[in-house]
Amino acid sequence: MADVALSAEEAAIAWIASYKAANQMITLDEMDRVIDLLENPPAAGPLRSVLDTYSGPPINFKAMREELSFYECSQNESELNLMLEVIRGRHSLLEVGSRFGGTLRRMASVLAPQSLVVSIDFPMADGTPHAYNPLGSLKANCQKISEMGHRVELILFDSRSPQVIADVRALGPFDFGFIDADHSYEGVKADWENYGPMCKVVGFHDINGNEDGCVRLWRELKCEHRYSEFIDISGPRHLGIGLIHMDD
Repeated sequence: MADVALSAEEAAIAWIASYKAANQMITLDEMDRVIDLLENPPAAGPLRSVLDTYSGPPINFKAMREELSFYECSQNESELNLMLEVIRGRHSLLEVGSRFGGTLRRMASVLAPQSLVVSIDFPMADGTPHAYNPLGSLKANCQKISEMGHRVELILFDSRSPQVIADVRALGPFDFGFIDADHSYEGVKADWENYGPMCKVVGFHDINGNEDGCVRLWRELKCEHRYSEFIDISGPRHLGIGLIHMDD
């Protein structure tokens, strides 16, 4: 969670006073509550007083919510839904590279009851801005997954660490794995070689995007394995999802 626990009203006041500073303190969920208060402020109280004296430009609430949604889960909705049908009812899930945790939570929501969910994430290693507290947001999403009744293991370290690989192998094997971490060719190939053998089905993000490493590895893998591709060219962010089926 955030380093400083703020009520939604306190966070809204802080946001108005210093947009950047507030972003560095609060999670996606907390920011969503801030937007609610800014859009529908109370009739009286500190927040109302601050808003009465605020002379900045009008706030585009729609754009703010779209930004939060993008950070929460940057997948193309159509592509993600097709992948979720492959995951549905399975009992164990591994994600390498969870960022804010929105995709992890969506995948966990379709698992069988009391499943195992393992997330490996190296906070800030991919240059994710501190805005909206990605680590706090990931931890908050892991808590939501735990409240679904699943067992959650969050590993905050480099996925290429031999100790991390050994620890995850001890938790496996997994019904489904999703690789969406280091997008360099060397990085995504290492995650595939280290974690792919632990999973019955392995998913990759950005197989149709601008990340040359992901695209290159995907072209190689689908020449050697049974695969599925989900690419929605009609929708936004059609970066594509590919699945390698290891359970033949």
